Amino acid sequence: MLVQLPAPTHEPSSAHQHVDHNATVQPGIAIERVRYDPDGGPVEVRAPLQVVANPLAAVRAIRVDIRDAHVFPMTRDERIRALKHVDTGGRLQAVAALHRGETTGFTITLRDGTCAEWRLRLVRHMALAPARSADCEFPRARRMGKACL
Repeated sequence: MLVQLPAPTHEPSSAHQHVDHNATVQPGIAIERVRYDPDGGPVEVRAPLQVVANPLAAVRAIRVDIRDAHVFPMTRDERIRALKHVDTGGRLQAVAALHRGETTGFTITLRDGTCAEWRLRLVRHMALAPARSADCEFPRARRMGKACL
C-alpha cells in the first residue's frame, strides 16, 4: 500500500531562527594594539585584530582593554590616567577623526618607558559569521560581572 506524504515546506519552524549566510562587505573600524619597548622597537602583542561597527564601539573596546589590563599590563595609576584621557578630549577627537574618515589612535607611555598604542582605522571587511547586535553582547557582559560602558 502506498501512502502519499505531504509535500515538504521550506518554512523554518518556530524552534529554528532564520540565519542569513550571505556574506556582504561591510564598513567597520579595525582596532590594532601595538606595544613599543623603551628602545623604540615594536614588541609583539598577543591580541587579535578586532573589527567593530562604529566609532563609539571602538572607544568602548579601548576602554575595556585599559580597564581589564589584559593586553597591556598597567599599574592602577596608569589605568586611571589612560581612562581619563580616553574619557575626556581623546574620545571626542578620535570619534570625530573616524567620522571624517581619518586614522586615529591612543598612545600612553607606561612607567617602564613602554608605549602602548591603540590604532583605529576604517576598513571594509567581510563578516564570516552572522552578525550579532550590540544588544546581545551587553547582557552577557553583565552576567560575567563586567559593567557596560
